[in-house]
Amino acid sequence: MVGPIPSTLSSLKNLIEIRISDMNGSMNVFPDLSQMVKMKILILRNCNISGELPDFLAQMTNLKVLDLSFNGLTGKIPKSFESLAKTKFIYLTSNSLSGTVPDWMLKKGKNIDLSYNNFTWLYTGSTSCQQGAVNLLGSSYITNSNSHEVVPCLTSSPCHGKNYYLHINCGGEEEKINHTRYVQDDDPGNARRYFESSNGGNWAFSSTGDFMDNDLDNEIYITRNKSTLSMPDAELYMQARISPISLTYYGLCLGYGNYTVNLHFAEIIITNDDSFSSLGKRIFDVYIQVNSQIIFILLHELEDFSIYGNFSVGETCSERLQHQR
Repeated sequence: MVGPIPSTLSSLKNLIEIRISDMNGSMNVFPDLSQMVKMKILILRNCNISGELPDFLAQMTNLKVLDLSFNGLTGKIPKSFESLAKTKFIYLTSNSLSGTVPDWMLKKGKNIDLSYNNFTWLYTGSTSCQQGAVNLLGSSYITNSNSHEVVPCLTSSPCHGKNYYLHINCGGEEEKINHTRYVQDDDPGNARRYFESSNGGNWAFSSTGDFMDNDLDNEIYITRNKSTLSMPDAELYMQARISPISLTYYGLCLGYGNYTVNLHFAEIIITNDDSFSSLGKRIFDVYIQVNSQIIFILLHELEDFSIYGNFSVGETCSERLQHQR
């Protein structure tokens, strides 16, 4: 689908749900939806929308889901948005929004993800990337003495020595394979979760999104294998962390040196049979980020495969694996 979103859409005054994502084309301003005050679900994800957040969104007080993630939105969050305090899910992930985070979001927000923006970092007594119901990972930056941009909340936990290796069984239990210990990753997760491990090394993950149409009261962010696995070390693939919008892992406190990064994948949900579970194909992006520069990008149709790479890592860098839909 090629943008822009037509302004005539606003004439559908009784429409209560819009879901548009992954549009091609050039950047465009926010479409005029000012007449659509009955809206309950508004998803305009990765639609090449630029400019500031329009005030008319604050009039959509029936909203349950507002997802404007992965666009080019700039400016401050309008004061009028406090009328959306009862909105169940607000995703403004990966834009260029600035200013300070509104107080009502931190105190009254339900599920809000503001990760990867340009907000001003204000010390409020907490340096956590997760403040209340708000995920703030990467939403603000400061410059250290070496002129490197760092994320304040990722530096809030002191490093007790440097790490030179990191092995995570994403979404699974602790496993030991050929003398290598893969630490467990069993945090249940939620729609705007930042989690920092205190068990088995310095690492963290950020997960964004809710599975809207599964009719579950309690969302499940760790899935279990539904197929027959015959590859070596199959115990590493029995469970996996899943996320409907974005999933990012960070390796923290890594010392200077050269590293080999291995990423292992297996399809454990889409089956190879004649059942309903076989109707699907998985394509996703993988990014590895070192010293604020993405140096490895892969668009891959998922089968059973592994990714290998050699990277030079400095003290302030993080390893980033992102699954984005």
